[in-house]
Amino acid sequence: MPRTFAWLLMVLGCTSGAVSVVGTAPPWLRELGGLETHYRQTSAPDALRELYAGRADVALVSRPGPLPPRGIGPVVFLPVAVYPVRLAYRLPGVDLQLDLKTACRIFAGRVLTWDHREIAALNPEVRLPSLPILTTARSVPNAASQVFAEACVTGGWWPSTWRKSSWSAGAVNIRTRQREQLADLRVTGSLGLLGPLEQAPDLQVARLRSPGGLFVEASVAQGVDAVPASVYTSLAPVKDAQAYPLRGLVWAVYLREQRYRERGLQEAQALHAFLTALQAQDSEFFTPLPEQERPSVRLTFGGRDLATFKGPPAPRP
Repeated sequence: MPRTFAWLLMVLGCTSGAVSVVGTAPPWLRELGGLETHYRQTSAPDALRELYAGRADVALVSRPGPLPPRGIGPVVFLPVAVYPVRLAYRLPGVDLQLDLKTACRIFAGRVLTWDHREIAALNPEVRLPSLPILTTARSVPNAASQVFAEACVTGGWWPSTWRKSSWSAGAVNIRTRQREQLADLRVTGSLGLLGPLEQAPDLQVARLRSPGGLFVEASVAQGVDAVPASVYTSLAPVKDAQAYPLRGLVWAVYLREQRYRERGLQEAQALHAFLTALQAQDSEFFTPLPEQERPSVRLTFGGRDLATFKGPPAPRP
């Protein structure tokens, strides 16, 4: 039995209660042995503020937020899953293929109609309608826009000033709420970006060209070559020949030192067990990082590494 898994079972044998989770991604591991999770959805900035204030055990976020204030100790950004950003569209009867360059040029307002030569070249056997492309984007910060902007700027198709999670670029419709954007996608000729949990009726999703030249489905979220050091650094461009090229990361953010306020050793062990299991668990929307790319869960209690912690905590100074 692997050492990490054996340790996890030992912890679960003496752990009960709940882990408090806040953020933009609901935990895809809701119960583990006697351990439950309580989740409250909130924006990434608010989730991190709740964590920094000690009102949550962990924040699950997929885009940057406020830096921690002074005095709360080291904060750990642990990557726990990969997800695809989808290019959703409404063109009945059209099975659409795109590449990142053309998608970026569409949202920049450089490609304006569905039968444009750039789109036609990617869809040689498809009869494309002579309709305007009704692009829809959100003016409020969101993870899907962040991932797309990073890809477009990194590829050299957008200016660096558009590298942000709220951009207008050349979009036709600029919305503030997700439901308004989903309503746009009911209109024939529309195109928008959606994160993994965002759904629309009769959703059509374009296939994107992988680095190897294949057109792959948005459900393919593999090919992580290197994991960035923090949520403030973008995911490196994918090199895997068959990987979906437009992906983001979910980060679990927590305080490394768990002995604060009224927290005890059992609560710290519960969080360690939850994070370790979350890294290895996939779901309909999220894919675990390859095992060799998963950073270890770093937690301390009273300054001692929780993974090797034995015995009662040291007395408080």
